[in-house]
Amino acid sequence: MEMHHSIDETMLGFPLPINLTLTDVAEIIIGFYFTLGSSSSSSSELTESLYKDIISSKKKREIERFRIIPNQNPNQTLETEETERTKVSVESIREVEKMRPPISSGRIGDGGLDSCPEKKEEEKDSTSRLCSDMSDLRIERIGSTPAFQWISVYTKRPPMKQRFHHNIANSRLSHHAEKGKRDGLFISCVASEANLWALVMDAGTGFTSQVYKFSSTFLPKDWIMKQWEKNYYISSIAGANNGSSLVVMSKGTRYIQQSYKTGDSIPLKWMDKKWKEAFHVTSMTTGGSRWGVVMSRNSGFSEQVMEVDFLNPSEDINRRLESGYMITSMAATADQAALILSIPRRKITDEIQETLRTSSFPSSYVKDKWGKNMFITSICYGRTV
Repeated sequence: MEMHHSIDETMLGFPLPINLTLTDVAEIIIGFYFTLGSSSSSSSELTESLYKDIISSKKKREIERFRIIPNQNPNQTLETEETERTKVSVESIREVEKMRPPISSGRIGDGGLDSCPEKKEEEKDSTSRLCSDMSDLRIERIGSTPAFQWISVYTKRPPMKQRFHHNIANSRLSHHAEKGKRDGLFISCVASEANLWALVMDAGTGFTSQVYKFSSTFLPKDWIMKQWEKNYYISSIAGANNGSSLVVMSKGTRYIQQSYKTGDSIPLKWMDKKWKEAFHVTSMTTGGSRWGVVMSRNSGFSEQVMEVDFLNPSEDINRRLESGYMITSMAATADQAALILSIPRRKITDEIQETLRTSSFPSSYVKDKWGKNMFITSICYGRTV
């Protein structure tokens, strides 16, 4: 235990704004004897100078205890003034005005391995959407275990056929997917709870062909790249608590180039770079503590922002929706939740969107929404925000 002892300021000849510990006093005395013999200054001046240096260092150490440090060791708990959550609001910038069509095989996998490198087009706007020192920020939760919930988003659409399944084991995925395909339905979104899967299938995707894969690894790179070569694009992804994943890839999308990245934190810095290259987030998921983000060119969006662990979700979402944004992707872990909000390039009149949070899969709510021509367009399971 560190003991504290007050020193009378008359002993040093200058005022003491705070109490010193015995360790601090020892530092002053040692420094005094080391510097006295080689300096022409008086002992009082030397002591005061050393004292001020130690006080400055002491205050700096106190401040350092409350800093949020990027890329923090996951096994180390952060001491922050706000331990429950933090907000990162990504401001919109002007999209690159001209897009050069990419080489057909030049899709990028795993956020950086380029199968066919191409020249980077000139950035038309150098403004960053992200603060660099907040990139790849890791927040460790302190306190009780968080509550979990289903978050589902419903969007008004013309009448169409939609179907959902939940609590699906790995062995039953193909049964439901193939039955839906025979009925003219394609998978539009997927999610996971307790290592079981939820599928939403409908007739309004515009897809012409679809493949999917369950993998014990998080977003299987080799399989994804093989499907890219066949002109399939990632249309939906989901990760489970045990690190496994379900990847759905489709033909008939509007995408012309696609890239994805996985990591132990939201890859904000990578996303900012891709936004400047005219990519937009088109799918997002989590598997255990890992994040996976898919970004595509020719997504149909003109602007896009991300809200991470927003403190006032209703207020933030409503403000964005009133400005023409729509919720287009979302994902959550036990520690963080993130929403992607986008402005469609083609303005849609009378667009209505609702968000619902439930402790169990919202089966009865989905059927009720169908009667109002409101259909599930995004769903995920994760922490309560």
